[in-house]
Amino acid sequence: MTGVIHVSSLAVLASPRGKTVPDESAPLVRNPRKRGPYVWGKLESERLALQLGTDLGLHVKVVRPGAIVDSANYDPPGRLGRRLGTWFVAVGSPSDRVAVVERRFAAGALAWLALHFTEAPETLHLVAPGPTTKRDLVAQLRLTNPDLSIVWLPRVLLLPLAWLAVAVQKALHPRRATTNIASAFAPQEVDTSRIRALAPVVPGHRMRDPHATGPSDTITVPGVGLRPRPPVRQGSSLALQTSEE
Repeated sequence: MTGVIHVSSLAVLASPRGKTVPDESAPLVRNPRKRGPYVWGKLESERLALQLGTDLGLHVKVVRPGAIVDSANYDPPGRLGRRLGTWFVAVGSPSDRVAVVERRFAAGALAWLALHFTEAPETLHLVAPGPTTKRDLVAQLRLTNPDLSIVWLPRVLLLPLAWLAVAVQKALHPRRATTNIASAFAPQEVDTSRIRALAPVVPGHRMRDPHATGPSDTITVPGVGLRPRPPVRQGSSLALQTSEE
């Protein structure tokens, strides 16, 4: 074995400045402890993998997936919001972009990278080739959970709550690093040039004409294409909606 593909996470990327859209060369988080144990662990594992590769003479390539979603068994990514009983609180704006990737597309991409290691890029942000917004994710959530009530919590209301949470953390544990919960729901967008170039060779992937109208038994998974429509309970107001909601 001479090469290894290390699966990291987009969570290790530093927050972009201004309107910059980070690509694979973007800087990483400087103080991961402030982002919580998940980010800290992912960043440390990526650094260790690259260092061990150098020490052992192995070529390590890094793949950073976005939030993985499965349209057949849909569970919304944490960045969208939180479920509270029969309610779902979607945080942010419907137009916020989120870096997600369909499970099958992610698996196909990783398989291709492993089988074509020499051709694979050194670093890849594994996300849907097309843009995905929180509006898209909520539409998918409505399809699979028609009885779920959804409310939006705008960031203008979230930020004061996050600052209050930080103040409480400092008061209770003054020596510990604080975690800003607002960062967990922040918009996340990355440059997709590299994954769009790779998408045509990913097994099972099919790019869809955005102007095409799909059959009624399918839905559009943002950036991935058509997938079978999830079953909808009889009597639901969603039962007669088209695949383009």
